[in-house]
Amino acid sequence: MRAMSSAAVFLAATLVLAGCAGYERDSSQRTVGEWTDDAAILSIVKARLLADDSIKSLDISAQVRRGVVTLFGVVATPAQHTQAIEIARGVRGVTDVVDRLVVVETAQ
Repeated sequence: MRAMSSAAVFLAATLVLAGCAGYERDSSQRTVGEWTDDAAILSIVKARLLADDSIKSLDISAQVRRGVVTLFGVVATPAQHTQAIEIARGVRGVTDVVDRLVVVETAQ
């Protein structure tokens, strides 16, 4: 039983070290810190969009890469468009907002 336990520890250590040795990062890859920062920013942006009653945030998608938020989707009015961008800009850690939102006004 002890030999099996030692083998499992050895295997785990080997896999971890092999993974670290093979890790090469170029400028297009995010660090773990950047990835977690981006995930936190994304969560906050989505939560604030959902909390805003003036925006139909289910029609808005967002992506974050190195602090740059990209908003995609459809909004019904120019006011919703402006509000969505301002919400994203107001989140701590956001360095820029890329606007890919489309205003599609519906006839009433």
